[in-house]
Amino acid sequence: MSTLLIDMGNNFLKWGITTHDGDLSQFHSFPVAAMSEKSWAGCEKPDSIYVSSVSTTDHKQNLIRHLESKWQITPEFITSPVAGLGITNAYSDASRLGSDRWAAMVAAFHVTQSAVLVVDAGTALTIDAIDDQGQHLGGLIFPGMNLSRNLLASGTQIDFDLKDIPSRHSEFFGNSTEKGIISGTLQASGSLIDRAYGELTAINKKVEPVCYLTGGDAEQIKDTLQCSYVFEPALVLKGLALIAAAP
Repeated sequence: MSTLLIDMGNNFLKWGITTHDGDLSQFHSFPVAAMSEKSWAGCEKPDSIYVSSVSTTDHKQNLIRHLESKWQITPEFITSPVAGLGITNAYSDASRLGSDRWAAMVAAFHVTQSAVLVVDAGTALTIDAIDDQGQHLGGLIFPGMNLSRNLLASGTQIDFDLKDIPSRHSEFFGNSTEKGIISGTLQASGSLIDRAYGELTAINKKVEPVCYLTGGDAEQIKDTLQCSYVFEPALVLKGLALIAAAP
């Protein structure tokens, strides 16, 4: 028995395969808009398909059509429950918590079984805190770095071009408008994560929390962090594997 796991974000889709034991094998990523037959190369017909999606309705419908046409399987889209797999959702309307955030929390807490900060640095930067009892304390949502930079472009009269500036510009203080924007958005993201880690540490005094970091911008952000972290690109997929394997 195998299950195809899909994490569909606003811009990228990631997929992997899991068997009944909940372990994840394979890890692939491609732009959502570029979905084609080649996107599933190396993937044999699964027995079931689980999807976490924060993408548009059109992209979801396109994915359903694609999978039904290829394998005659209708995927199951997960939603965030009130509680499950050791975690209690902080949201009064549990379904309003993004399914990707829930899956990432499931994966991180499954490993730590203790206080954990879960950071997904994608189109939006989401940060969720869980205490050592598995109680989700809530989270933070902030524009991702590309979104922040695009907002600067659309909301000001500043003339800048970032295409030739390394996204990991190493100097804290930029000596050009472009470098200042790159550094500003990068450092803002890292500082927010560090602040959130400090808040969770103050709340959960018994044990030091673990920070899990995932998402497309995680590679850029991780070197700015003062707190220790675990970098796991497939965190959402690993959470989906656990959800799919749960009785």
